[in-house]
Amino acid sequence: MPDSLSQDERSALMSRIRSVGTGDERLLQRALRARSIRCVRNDASLPGKPDFVSRAHRLAVFVDGEYWHGRQWRARGLRFLNEQFGDDAKAPYWVSKIQRNVARDIQRTSLLLDEGWAVLRVWDSDVRNDARAIARRVERFLGAGRGAGRGAVNALGRAGDLFAGVGLMRLGLEGAGWNTVWAHDDDATNRRLYLHNLGARPVRLEGRSIHDVGARSIPSVGLIGARLPGAERSLARGAAKPISRFAELLSGLGARRPPFVILEAPTALMRHDAGRGIAAILRRLAEAGYTHDAVVLDARWFVPQGRPRLFVVGARS
Repeated sequence: MPDSLSQDERSALMSRIRSVGTGDERLLQRALRARSIRCVRNDASLPGKPDFVSRAHRLAVFVDGEYWHGRQWRARGLRFLNEQFGDDAKAPYWVSKIQRNVARDIQRTSLLLDEGWAVLRVWDSDVRNDARAIARRVERFLGAGRGAGRGAVNALGRAGDLFAGVGLMRLGLEGAGWNTVWAHDDDATNRRLYLHNLGARPVRLEGRSIHDVGARSIPSVGLIGARLPGAERSLARGAAKPISRFAELLSGLGARRPPFVILEAPTALMRHDAGRGIAAILRRLAEAGYTHDAVVLDARWFVPQGRPRLFVVGARS
């Protein structure tokens, strides 16, 4: 149910919330010390001033408050963030503040990853429920060194771009704090425009046929975006081939499959072959271990141009 606090009560509550040295952080600090793990507290020399830092292992740990960092509405079973504040006249202010916090979290995480740090973010409620379990997670991570476990965490914030076109997927992800490090498109004109739009930012751009690109060519990333090439033309020729290859590459990544995938396609895909095309996509994503949903977005909601597109979004279970 929506928050029942009055505007004055909520303002008073917000003013009492501390950003550093919280009880949850002290709980985790004691749990870490019990396992002989020593960390620097609130290192202001790093982006975001992480709550715990192990410089020897280049690990930054953040304890994020559910309220300020955008989880509480989900934990309470609400439908969206705005619902958390009910009819409070200052609801737009609080919503905007929390959304800025989330965007800042993503950007700071990305900066740390770019500088070679690994980042572990945990919720304050999880620390309160079982600080020792969180300390064990940190210990397992430190024990992984620079092996596979660390690489999987380090991949967050990094994106791959299949059937990249001129780079519109990369541009959108960049605006949300993701750093595209690898891309593929076998059309020479697309690649030339992609590099032109990219500017000086480094991206490894593959030009081989997608059938010659193996899973080993794709670096560890936290998200892979893909778009069906040729839009409506690809449906006329049969969309199964790029979809099938996308699924094959995901499966070939094995334990390196990214936490998130986004597939962009023309809305005609929902009607193509009596809906069997979209059903095949969803089935292949499920087989690869992803829960997923689909949404149609139209460019006219944001810019003066109508262009409805289907997006399928998946997250590893």
